[in-house]
Amino acid sequence: MARKHEQLHADRREALGKKVKRLRRDGMVPGNVYGLDMEPIPLTLDGREFIAVHQRAGSTGVIDLAVNGADSLPVLVQEVQHDPPTSRVLHVSFVQVDLTKPVSAMVPVVIHGDAPAVELGAIVIQHVNEVSVSALPDDIPEHFEVDVSVLADFDHSLLVGDLDAPAGVTIQTELDDLMVRAERPRVVEEEEPEEELEGEEGEGEEGEEAAAEEESEE
Repeated sequence: MARKHEQLHADRREALGKKVKRLRRDGMVPGNVYGLDMEPIPLTLDGREFIAVHQRAGSTGVIDLAVNGADSLPVLVQEVQHDPPTSRVLHVSFVQVDLTKPVSAMVPVVIHGDAPAVELGAIVIQHVNEVSVSALPDDIPEHFEVDVSVLADFDHSLLVGDLDAPAGVTIQTELDDLMVRAERPRVVEEEEPEEELEGEEGEGEEGEEAAAEEESEE
């Protein structure tokens, strides 16, 4: 079932270059929207509004973006840049989509359940965190759920092909790719310290001292 579109407002951005820093200080976020043979439009977004809308829409939900009060454009969030120390949003890129044509998108993979293999000492390792799919924009799943309760023993695994894709959604990632596995814990062997032969250290020191003396004499 198609999700309801979130609404987001933006203004065409005039500030460019160094002036963008002032926007961020005022709680605004610079961005742009492109796609469908349109010229990219620089945007200014209210930071708090964008974060709230993005949280509700998720990483795959269509957003109706209205620029300067004009008719809204159906868009997907293409990229969100963050400031690493603070996680503050620095820049947002949107791509306009045609709701009647399939698009490619990355969909998160979320594991749940308890793997019986863990009781044997296994460690459940997730090798794939997201997969590429092709679908109509409104049909892109929020995420895929993977039940790891089927991992009953060491080396039991699930592949990308084990995902249950809804009708109209085609998984583009290689179906044979390893997705989750109950792996044996790694055993790190400690190296035994090498025994020093008696007299080696002293001989080395004596040799160095003799060489030093010879150099001083020369």
